[in-house]
Amino acid sequence: MSDITFESMNAKWNSTEERLRRLHVAELLQMYRGDWTLQLDAEIKKLFMPQNYEKLRLRADTSFNILKWAVDTLGAIYSKPVTRELNSDQAAWDSFRDLDLALDQCSRLLYICRELFIRPIVYEDGTVLLDILTPDNVVVIPSETNPWGMKALLYSIDNGKKFILWTSESHYILGPDFVPLHQENNPDNENPYGMIPWLCLHARYPASGSFFNDLDSEGLRQANLATALAKTDFNHLRHIQSFKQLVFTGMSDESTVRAMMDPATALSIKNPNAGVQVLDMQADLKAALETIIASGASSLNLLGLKPDLIKGNMSAQSGYALSIMMHDTERVWDQQRQLWKVYEEMLYQLTSHIMEVDIGMKLPEGQINITYGNLSPSSNPTEQASYFTTLVQNGLMSKKQAMIQLFDYTQEEVDNEFEQMEAEVRLSSAMSPFVSASQDVVLDDEQAGIEVPLASSEEQENGYVS
Repeated sequence: MSDITFESMNAKWNSTEERLRRLHVAELLQMYRGDWTLQLDAEIKKLFMPQNYEKLRLRADTSFNILKWAVDTLGAIYSKPVTRELNSDQAAWDSFRDLDLALDQCSRLLYICRELFIRPIVYEDGTVLLDILTPDNVVVIPSETNPWGMKALLYSIDNGKKFILWTSESHYILGPDFVPLHQENNPDNENPYGMIPWLCLHARYPASGSFFNDLDSEGLRQANLATALAKTDFNHLRHIQSFKQLVFTGMSDESTVRAMMDPATALSIKNPNAGVQVLDMQADLKAALETIIASGASSLNLLGLKPDLIKGNMSAQSGYALSIMMHDTERVWDQQRQLWKVYEEMLYQLTSHIMEVDIGMKLPEGQINITYGNLSPSSNPTEQASYFTTLVQNGLMSKKQAMIQLFDYTQEEVDNEFEQMEAEVRLSSAMSPFVSASQDVVLDDEQAGIEVPLASSEEQENGYVS
């Protein structure tokens, strides 16, 4: 393993820098999965006095999870079906099972973790599934020449009881003390693939010297904590406002304590200097809640999400109006699609190599073309039709131009459609026979082209005129 040793990997795994990084990623994942009450509790304890902490911790509120909302919105480029072709043929991807489902999860995890590791698992029948590894269980020795590559990959399994170490030459299973364990099917600890069979995905183009970039999500994490703190404080405010509080004045310590334990004892207090008042604490709860929402929305706006959209009140606006508002969101989606096109090509090539080693087969070679589903609200067919109809009616676009953009037609296809529509109009609007109202035109039988049978001799004798 040249300069990569078990001792060096052990030291890297247990270094303070790596432990803090892995802990940070784990906290991000806890937030995304909704299990972050302990993080909020620690934040409350850090910011409030002990007596206030005890009250607020009982009403800790993690329901306003703007981090999850942002991740599920901005990392959802695979939430609609994706079309993949290899030399205009989709059959080449049939080996991948549930690929869109797997990559949908990957795109969301990548957005929040900023790095992600995936590995194609090839079965004997040629079926391919993806294994997913989050960076809270990983340390890496980056490649010195390839910004996408790794010299070594180490990750934990069995809750940290074992470790897997990959290099381009070796594959080790290590115990908790980083001593190699015997592999029955690979006693020499060789890597049969000649390369690390994992892809490391980055949420942005990898820059030298910064392999892991989980701190890019720290702003979103802090915004989530601040919103949860504000919501917790709001819950406390709503609680103390839900009843009136008794205030005792001019009382001895003993009577005060007794009255605090049982306010009904105020009726039996005989001290002439004592007094009882009612404190009715009222606050503008609606304004307080709107302030919390506005604060969270402002944080989301920095990520490309509009503040007005956090309220979820979108029913009054058309899809195209929303599409304009979501311009920054579309830009974030487009940036991710550019990276994921690269990752899908790398995944296809890696899968083909692993498949050749494992089962002696290869995937077809050729030009890969990937088309992502439209996530914009303007993709609603009714909204699109209404939008283009308005343009045509106001003379801002011709009918043919509208059809080209609405249906993605070519000019020839549009011309054919118009010819067919004109033919259907002619058939459904047949003209009635023309009758002149100005004069009567009388034609003899020969002019009219009418063949009249000859009258019989009896009819002629009776005055029949043909």
